[in-house]
Amino acid sequence: MIEKVFPEEIKNFLKVVCKYQRMDLIEDIFDAYDRYCDEQNQVLNAVLTCTAKRRGTEKINGGVPLQKVWS
Repeated sequence: MIEKVFPEEIKNFLKVVCKYQRMDLIEDIFDAYDRYCDEQNQVLNAVLTCTAKRRGTEKINGGVPLQKVWS
């Protein structure tokens, strides 16, 4: 099944995961890989939550205008 469905780059990896009966960990493995790639590329993930609409020029902690922070 793996040979027919998945791209060449991932086939061997999936075969090893299946061989050692670790498919239950596949989501954790992919999450860890994504985090690793983000670290290597210096990518920070964040969630922004606002309670009211902002105009983009209001100041945040430290007095830096929001539009400069998000640019």
